[in-house]
Amino acid sequence: MKETRTAKSNYALSSEASKSCFVSSYSKTLEITLNDYDKNGVYVTLEVVLPIELARNLCDEMTRDIVEFDDEMIKKAQAKRDEEAEVG
Repeated sequence: MKETRTAKSNYALSSEASKSCFVSSYSKTLEITLNDYDKNGVYVTLEVVLPIELARNLCDEMTRDIVEFDDEMIKKAQAKRDEEAEVG
């Protein structure tokens, strides 16, 4: 029999959340700390420690995704302006 365990936590941070990161040359990790208030007003701290290679890969993926998102928003805004110009 194979036993598998899964743990999942979901956090939705506000735009006012504070953040910090630190790269440890000793442990070769990236330490990320996020702080925010939850919906009940409780101050919550989330700490994530990633191996540096995983952190690099995550940063690359996040950068690509954000650039693609920004490009899509620009295209949508331009299409809306073009549509309004045709109507007006």
